[in-house]
Order: sequence, then structure tokens, then C-alpha cells
Amino acid sequence: MIDDRLIFTSHVDYVCKRAAVATAALTRMSSSSAFRTAAGRQALRRLCNLQRLSSVQRLMNLRVISEYRTISTEAANVVAGVMPISVLLEEDVYCYDNKDAPNVRDLAYEDSMSNWL
Repeated sequence: MIDDRLIFTSHVDYVCKRAAVATAALTRMSSSSAFRTAAGRQALRRLCNLQRLSSVQRLMNLRVISEYRTISTEAANVVAGVMPISVLLEEDVYCYDNKDAPNVRDLAYEDSMSNWL
């Protein structure tokens, strides 16, 4: 999309709208309580499920960091500054189980960071 002044405003608007829609969809999926249920927890215990989730996270990280596909998943997480999805999901389950505890999210985050690094 090229405009007459070559400032690409219409293209930026289009891309931003598409990104907002995609972000909203990802937010809805990630904030669902699917992994907090007993069935969701069982799904997280299966290595094949964690590998599939990790694969999707890796692809997103590669887009963020603009790296080659040969970079390892762990390195892509570090460069993107994102904890592995398995660690994030464990943190979410812990927070849900201890939702009445004060500062549970902060404590869980610190624990996740120490486990990740």
C-alpha cells in the first residue's frame, strides 16, 4: 500500500490493525483457564504437548528477534527475553492454586526466573 507522499501511513495502519487482531486472539487463548483445569494440567505433563507449545513459542520468538531458524529454542527465548512456555504455564498454575496468598504473582515470577536462569 503506497500513498502519494510515500510515507506509508495506510500500510502502517493496515499492519497495526492486523497485529492488534492477532494479539487479541493470542491474549484470549493465553488468558483462558484451559491449563488450570485438571485436564489442562494432565496435558502439560505430556512431553509431546509441551514440545508443540514450545514450537509455536519458538516461531513467535524468531519473528521477534529476526534470527535464522537454526537458532536453538533456548537461545531464541533468551534473546527475545521470554521465559519458556512450560515455565510460564507452571507459574500460572501455581498462581491459580495460591490465588488467595498475598503477592503470589511476584513470588511465582521470582521463582520462575531463578528456575529458568
